[in-house]
Amino acid sequence: MELLELIPQNAKDGEYPGPKHAFPLCSWVYNIKLSIIENVLALGFELDLYRPAEYVLIYGYICITCQG
Repeated sequence: MELLELIPQNAKDGEYPGPKHAFPLCSWVYNIKLSIIENVLALGFELDLYRPAEYVLIYGYICITCQG
């Protein structure tokens, strides 16, 4: 589930007709998912799963997940 699915597109300023608890929960799940992805990518370095040519790509993925 994407975060934007929970934000109504036709809501007026200050109005939110949907459930008020769904957005914080979805945001928390999204942050947990990003931290798991970051940990899995970092563990690949410790386990020597990547070739040296792939380091730049993996570092880029880690940077993207840290910004999210």
